[in-house]
Amino acid sequence: MTLSFSSAITLYDALPETELFGDVTLTAGKAPAPFDPATPVVPDANGGLFIYVDPDTYKWAQAAGRQCAGAGLFKVSLCALGLKIGVREVVDFVMGLYDGRHDIHLFAPLSPEDMAVARVECAILHSARFFADCDARTVTPRLLCEFALELVQKAVVLRNDGAKVSGRVLSAPDEDFAFTGLLNVGAGNAPERPACMGIIDFIPAGRENDPHFDAVLVGKGITFDSGGLDLKPPRFMATMRTDKCGAVYLAHALALAVSSGLNKKVRFYVPATDNVVSGNAMHPGDILSYKNGVSVEVTNTDAEGRLILADALIEASALDTSLIVEASTLTGAAKTALGRDITAYFTSDDALASEVEAAFKAGGEDLWRLPLRDYHLFFIKGKRSTLVNSSSADGAPGASTAALFLSQFTGDKRFVHFDLSSAFSPEGGQFYAAQTATAATVRSVAGLLMEA
Repeated sequence: MTLSFSSAITLYDALPETELFGDVTLTAGKAPAPFDPATPVVPDANGGLFIYVDPDTYKWAQAAGRQCAGAGLFKVSLCALGLKIGVREVVDFVMGLYDGRHDIHLFAPLSPEDMAVARVECAILHSARFFADCDARTVTPRLLCEFALELVQKAVVLRNDGAKVSGRVLSAPDEDFAFTGLLNVGAGNAPERPACMGIIDFIPAGRENDPHFDAVLVGKGITFDSGGLDLKPPRFMATMRTDKCGAVYLAHALALAVSSGLNKKVRFYVPATDNVVSGNAMHPGDILSYKNGVSVEVTNTDAEGRLILADALIEASALDTSLIVEASTLTGAAKTALGRDITAYFTSDDALASEVEAAFKAGGEDLWRLPLRDYHLFFIKGKRSTLVNSSSADGAPGASTAALFLSQFTGDKRFVHFDLSSAFSPEGGQFYAAQTATAATVRSVAGLLMEA
């Protein structure tokens, strides 16, 4: 499976003599007189730029990259005055430059070893942002699962140390495809776009016969979400090609961890389907019966992500594992609560919360823990079923009830849910170009896998 990237990122060990690069100098402080101190970008006498930053602020190097892109400069010789530039700063600067349209060429004063690390991380983050933003005509449910497998396979090749990856893609209507949520959410799919379940195992050398998985990943792979019969308004549907970000970002987080030397055995489930309208589509009022004995009344066909995640979480909870990590663009409520620059997360395990917070601090990404409370079960208890998939009750905390719904399928496993309020940036901002996926959480979840 091959996709054509709309832009490319090239990092150089030495400044090419045949190319014209703009000099960009990052420096702490504010612009000097006669320039406005509030103006971060100042031209120098040789046609380059000084970008003034506050290194104590969040994602300062990425914000500087965004400012550089705003100035139209994508061939950059980067240096700093009074600031340290390492792998993190170079990668952040490049991600600020990225807009999905322009090729990026950058030289920075890193050692060859550090530049090699930066190249891999930039390539993985670039791939995550590009693939998350790919249109639904291109990305079918099967292609999404196959892409995730191919990505991890490429990361294993980079290691060349005896680690292995295996995987398979199950699809409806195969006889062994017994996934309640996928069958129902995907009931309206075109025949050439059947619902799929990708199952990918990363196995370090010597762990082939070990039944224990150090972590199990579950990523929501809705390749297009119309809302189903509870149809979304056009302005909300326009970006629903990105409803696969959970699966895409976890695939890239696993690839980044594997390429960084991950020695944990990990399984990754990719439940993937469209959620579209047809005569066969799932109806409000339908009752779904899962194999763990939980039944769910569909009160809103646009709350479909949790229905397919339940399939994968049931499988994950049946494994010998220490940790389930799930990621999904699950609720608008998380975005309303935190905006698009902060990731929401939920867990009832305080020790796990500490591990998550440490991983995100090390990864330089912002997140916030929202409440996961048993008493919120009141809002999603069913009258005709065990649960309902969405509560319309006044005062129901949408992000928390969605997280609690998922937790009903995880058994007694340690579980963290990321609601990817930060996955896509349609308005743009000081860190990301407009109308692009962000790849937020990829770096930090990779770190969590390395350390958890």
